[in-house]
Amino acid sequence: MTRFTTIARRSGQCALLTLSLALSACGPDESPGLGLVTPEQLHSELASKDFLMIDVHVPYAGTLPQTDTSIPYTETEQLVSYVSDDLARKVVLTCLTDHMSAIAGNELVKRGYTAIRHLDGGMQAWEAAGFPIER
Repeated sequence: MTRFTTIARRSGQCALLTLSLALSACGPDESPGLGLVTPEQLHSELASKDFLMIDVHVPYAGTLPQTDTSIPYTETEQLVSYVSDDLARKVVLTCLTDHMSAIAGNELVKRGYTAIRHLDGGMQAWEAAGFPIER
């Protein structure tokens, strides 16, 4: 093996490692197209709400103020039907911790939706920030 071949192989391995690390930074529950919104950001945005907010938690654990509807995170077709064919429609998904909302959000992103976010830390983080939950 020549020195050039060895360097080329190592460069290729470094490129793959870099790509792998970049993708893993999203975590197992998030795709690069799925956005996060903090409780503080969401609370501020509710003053001039221009997005759908869907609670996807099962079983029911309460909702945030101004939640439009509740649809189980496993019901992708129902979510798609509710959001509509507008792939750029702004949507915020919520659940208790953010795990179920990440799963539902990833499914919508896979279907081409481009403005999907979910609440970082879920309703637990929302409540810990001092904001109310409707039960």
